[in-house]
Amino acid sequence: MNRGEPKNPAKDVPKALFACGIICFFSYVLVHTAVRGVDGVRAEPVSPLIPVARAAFGEAGSIITIILLTAAMILIIQTAYLGSSRAMHSRATEDNLPRVFGKTNRHGTPSIALHVTAAFNVVLISMGSFAAILAAAAIGDTCANGISLAYVRARKHPAFANLERPFKAPKGWKHVAMLFGLFNLPLCLVGVVYLNSMEIGWTSTWLGFTVLALHIPIWLYSRYLTTDNGRYVK
Repeated sequence: MNRGEPKNPAKDVPKALFACGIICFFSYVLVHTAVRGVDGVRAEPVSPLIPVARAAFGEAGSIITIILLTAAMILIIQTAYLGSSRAMHSRATEDNLPRVFGKTNRHGTPSIALHVTAAFNVVLISMGSFAAILAAAAIGDTCANGISLAYVRARKHPAFANLERPFKAPKGWKHVAMLFGLFNLPLCLVGVVYLNSMEIGWTSTWLGFTVLALHIPIWLYSRYLTTDNGRYVK
């Protein structure tokens, strides 16, 4: 097991989720609002802490803040890479992606999936339109949130009743998942497509749906290689 993964998901996952949520709430909401006020945050929507650092430490404070924000952005990118590769690894171990993506190095990191994610992102960046990439990613995020409807089906369908679930959400959360799924699909998806087409153009919209559509033939091929009893067909 990867050393960065929880050893006891039933207890560690809820602690990690609530801890991250509380830290983000205090760091990004309460601290900014308490120091700058609501009007100050609206006046500096990108980085409201830069004026605070400049007022407290002078010009050097703003430089230090920019450096820290850059480091934070690098950590966010790293988290996205690790999350994407881990998701590919999980799907590969379940035969929903080719098993090559499930291979890990000696540290337990899905290195092949990580390199594929990096190469794919380099291709997107080389397109030269960061706004289009973000707009296309918004379509993927909206669809991913809509997949929460699968959680409702998994809780009710008898075929998934005996699956091992180290961490189980409370029973009432199936209604929350259904609400968010219905909200994202189709309401938010229609809104994202409309905003993309109006503000950036249809290129980003088609890019987002094309990337999502690529998963369908890959998934069908992966399922074709797997027999009913889970063995790979050569």
